[in-house]
Amino acid sequence: MDPLIKVGKVAKTHGLDGFLKLNFDLGSADWLVPGVILFIGKTENSSELVTVQEIKPMPDAVLVKFREHESVNTVKLLIGLPIFMTESDYKVLDIQEEGNLLIGYQVKDTTTGILVGTVIKTWESPAHPILVLAGSKGGEIMIPFVEDWLVGISKRKKLIEMNLPVGLVE
Repeated sequence: MDPLIKVGKVAKTHGLDGFLKLNFDLGSADWLVPGVILFIGKTENSSELVTVQEIKPMPDAVLVKFREHESVNTVKLLIGLPIFMTESDYKVLDIQEEGNLLIGYQVKDTTTGILVGTVIKTWESPAHPILVLAGSKGGEIMIPFVEDWLVGISKRKKLIEMNLPVGLVE
């Protein structure tokens, strides 16, 4: 089995229907959707597999109901335990984490050969990460950071090459 990585902790129960308040180490929990498999337990080796059945986002956390737990009585035992996910599932989140490492990189449109701007911040939208650039001609430009458009990233040159659709950056 894939190694497990700690991603958060069970904070407390919520209501009588088996919902739990979860706190995540990764900040945003946009990746948490029904069907996601997590592991809850004191350690990687003593964890229980759980499947997200339903979620309710909150400002400071997220409420989750697991398919394997039907009532408040069964989820009470999970309070305070760490939450893990497989390393391969965790890699799905790397774009968001690596996004902060891209601050200061220049974005070049390979279609036109023009330097579009410099990454000043990144953020996660529900659909995909967004690069926010200080535009070469002024102003801010937002570009979806999608794999289909990405040509390459050069750490040495601090350059992101993208094949941007015509009209996206004017």
